Amino acid sequence: MDRVENVPAAPADKPFTVYLARQKREITVAADKTLLQALHDAGINYYGSCLEGRCSNCLCRVISGTIDHRDSVLTEKERARGDRIITCVSRGAAGERLVLDL
Repeated sequence: MDRVENVPAAPADKPFTVYLARQKREITVAADKTLLQALHDAGINYYGSCLEGRCSNCLCRVISGTIDHRDSVLTEKERARGDRIITCVSRGAAGERLVLDL
């Protein structure tokens, strides 16, 4: 199995923006928040379970953008495709914009 270990949070996290394509809505994810927390703060009811990047219940389709993967669920091959994100731990690249299929 080519799963990878969880990557710890980086102390130098920076904010990034997320565009929700179906809702035509943009939100900012603060440096000290997860993508899942930012979705909840914006009133978007998106499911998360383990909140540690281990179960994939909060998996979301990514349309575009660079992902900082921090989960232990996706394989290296899946990460390289760049089309899925585990919202409870992974982030968009600092200062960049992720476009999600939400």
